[in-house]
Amino acid sequence: NYMIGKSFYEKEDYGNSFKYLEAAFKEDPKNTEIPTLFARALVDMSNFKAAVRYYSAALELDQHNSRLLNEMAMAYSAMNDDKSAIVYFEKAIEKGYKIDDDFIENISNSYVAAGMPEKGTELMKSLLEKRPGDIAILNNLADNYYKAGNYKEAITYWDKVLYLDKEDARALYMIGMSYLKTGDKNNGQTLCNKA
Repeated sequence: NYMIGKSFYEKEDYGNSFKYLEAAFKEDPKNTEIPTLFARALVDMSNFKAAVRYYSAALELDQHNSRLLNEMAMAYSAMNDDKSAIVYFEKAIEKGYKIDDDFIENISNSYVAAGMPEKGTELMKSLLEKRPGDIAILNNLADNYYKAGNYKEAITYWDKVLYLDKEDARALYMIGMSYLKTGDKNNGQTLCNKA
């Protein structure tokens, strides 16, 4: 049942996969891979709340699995429950998860969304040092500063985006919005209209 369920999972036939995986779980309730496959399939179907339940079941069987902890964090992040995401991102680090650029970007965005912009911004800046021309990181930093009400810094980073891509209408528009927020209505409106 497990092998058949896994085969259907790999073919993205989740309906049949679930049927066989449920039978497999009755046969082997200690197999961590079964609830993990359920969780991943549910993530593929954007059913993050149900995925969290299955990740929880998998983590009950293997509490030290840093990969599962990271996947749980990503599911919480997708649900916009960034405080819970941070808990699992930090547990993943604690259990030895390999920290790469994507991980830094994900945890940084969660810190900002959870109301800890300083922590998120510092991580994002460290990432920018490694990838100085990365437009996504520049936009993230600008967005972080904008959300924190630091419009001058937001403008600085969106200016860098425009330097790399002179036709980035969103960056131009957000610079205009930043000027509007600082009270410079003429400059702000002109840039928004130009965007």
